[in-house]
Amino acid sequence: MPEIIDEIIERPQLFTIKDKSFYLYPVTLAKSFLIGRLVSSLGINIERLGKNLNIEFLRLVKSEKEKCCEILSYYTAENSYEAVSDIKAFQSRKDFFLKAKDEDIATLLIMALRSGSKEKEFIHHLGLDKEQDKMHKVSEIKHRSDKNSFTFGGKTIIGAFINPLVEMGYSKQEILYERSIIFLKLALADKVTSIFLSDEEMKKVPMSIKNKDEDVITPNKENMKRILEMDWK
Repeated sequence: MPEIIDEIIERPQLFTIKDKSFYLYPVTLAKSFLIGRLVSSLGINIERLGKNLNIEFLRLVKSEKEKCCEILSYYTAENSYEAVSDIKAFQSRKDFFLKAKDEDIATLLIMALRSGSKEKEFIHHLGLDKEQDKMHKVSEIKHRSDKNSFTFGGKTIIGAFINPLVEMGYSKQEILYERSIIFLKLALADKVTSIFLSDEEMKKVPMSIKNKDEDVITPNKENMKRILEMDWK
């Protein structure tokens, strides 16, 4: 799956419109908030999307062209606080896209929105979803046996997403404005986590977990094999 390496190195996609070149940059957390608010206000018809993606996006451009161009303007801003906050440059890109053909804008929107929705596909391809499921089952065993501990927090994106990344060494600037949200989700999904169990707790661990990974605190060797066998060209 060559797209994974593009996400790891956070490579932008080059496109040209009306003889002017732009980059579609990987979506950061800050951009996802700004873009998500605009996308939710477009009134996308999910049923129409399933029937004909191009026709539905062309309809959106014709009815909400300004918002569509604002979305593209965010996607084409470099991944930094300064670039995302540059209102003058944002407006300049928006005005340029407003002069483009509706068909071109619709095509770019599809390309842009698809680029930021592949983390689940990547996580499944690398087997990280199975690893997370196993960790969840082991954590439940530990939690049931440890009756003297309580867990609080993690109810918002700050506690569940931002704070764990800060603990991993990422700065808030990186998390919000510089690193792609897909990269950060992959980093969290593949974080090495150690769960120490007593002998009694180990007896409750399903054989399906014990058989595949005798030591639950070591990285998944099958995942490493898949990465090394990838076509990195």
